[in-house]
Amino acid sequence: MKWMRFRVRTRSEAEDILVSSMMDIGMYGAQIEDNVPLTASEKEQMFVDILPQAREDDGTAVLSFYVEETERGTVLIDGAEKTGDQVRRDMEGVIADLRVWTGDSGIDIGEGTVSVEETEDIDWINNWKQYFHQFWIDDILVIPSWEQPEQEEREPRLTLHIDPGTAFGTGMHETTQLCIRQIREYLTPQTRILDIGTGSGILAILSLMLGAASATGTDLDPCAPPAILENMQANGVDPDKLDWINNWKQYFHQFWIDDILVIPSWEQPEQEEREPRLTLHIDPGTAFGTGMHETTQLCIRQIREYLTPQTRILDIGTGSGILAILSLMLGAASATGTDLDPCAPPAILENMQANGVDPDKFRVILGNMIDEQGIRDQVGYEKYDIVAANILPDVLVPLTPYAAAALKKGGVYITSGILEGKEDLVADAMRKAGLTVTTVTAQGEWRCVTGRK
Repeated sequence: MKWMRFRVRTRSEAEDILVSSMMDIGMYGAQIEDNVPLTASEKEQMFVDILPQAREDDGTAVLSFYVEETERGTVLIDGAEKTGDQVRRDMEGVIADLRVWTGDSGIDIGEGTVSVEETEDIDWINNWKQYFHQFWIDDILVIPSWEQPEQEEREPRLTLHIDPGTAFGTGMHETTQLCIRQIREYLTPQTRILDIGTGSGILAILSLMLGAASATGTDLDPCAPPAILENMQANGVDPDKLDWINNWKQYFHQFWIDDILVIPSWEQPEQEEREPRLTLHIDPGTAFGTGMHETTQLCIRQIREYLTPQTRILDIGTGSGILAILSLMLGAASATGTDLDPCAPPAILENMQANGVDPDKFRVILGNMIDEQGIRDQVGYEKYDIVAANILPDVLVPLTPYAAAALKKGGVYITSGILEGKEDLVADAMRKAGLTVTTVTAQGEWRCVTGRK
């Protein structure tokens, strides 16, 4: 996907007023780059292995506005098609007006120049690698897969290959190094170690390499298991000594949703008298969504009720992509999915490939529609025939105005994840957003509320 990036060079003191003023011409949301130091409060909320070294604050700032480019090389701004030069001139007009308006206020706009360039989707998952290089923890060399060992006079006692991916743990942070030194103090060949919050698995894997008998790791992050598996393989560690990554598979077997057979990759279809209208191959990996839950099945039935060959569907909280992929298999024209989980895109890609779905028909956006204006802009407005959201009511209620804004006139909003007794909360949120509640369906203790714009 291609984007036009409009960059404004300014001063940090003018960031807020510029971002706000650009909204008047349809430029919503901006990426802000400056060298303003982090406050003590901001630092207290951060706990990271790698923090880039900030330059001295010179007061300058760069604001970047991203707008999706059409096939004709233009952009759509509040429904109007414009060239990059037209948008640039509009932005320059805003800046000129602001210079007059802020003349007596003491706010310095600074350079105020606007540049336009074309950019591809950012590979943000790998951008952190530029900050992670090989280093030593005493006599242990820690090195990422994309580097070769530097020539040193000393020989490492042990070389640990670590790629954290999107899981926590490179080993660079002082806290990790303190743990490693203490583990070495007490480790014996009989040691069984439990690593709570294992992340990339660095502590457990290093313990096994140093001779521990076995290791167990726990983590809340669904990105941890694939990172751990890669790091075990990179270091030649026996996976049988830490095999919790695939245990969930014993609980996920093929099942039916009406006339649709849902089956994981490690199973063969069972012999049945009935033939499925459609077979959906789904491997959720570490992303949410197998299709087994009642809430997902309620969504699927409602989607089938309204889906046509012209349908453009938005799946908010797409997870493994099950709702969007199934919609495409049933004949929808296109699908867009949003999710907060960085494990979602690789799971979605695998499931599209497993089901022969054209990847050009499914766009995935990582981000939060409730909190991030830029994500809402990427999703678009009045574009979708169906918006589906299988999330809890506490999220559905604040989400609903933004979901409604994404719907075409006459489009339907399908919500699930709603326990019995909570459906009125969601229905009221729909009415406040200008939707008409059409149906409330049920399966067990779960409810699905559908509204129309």
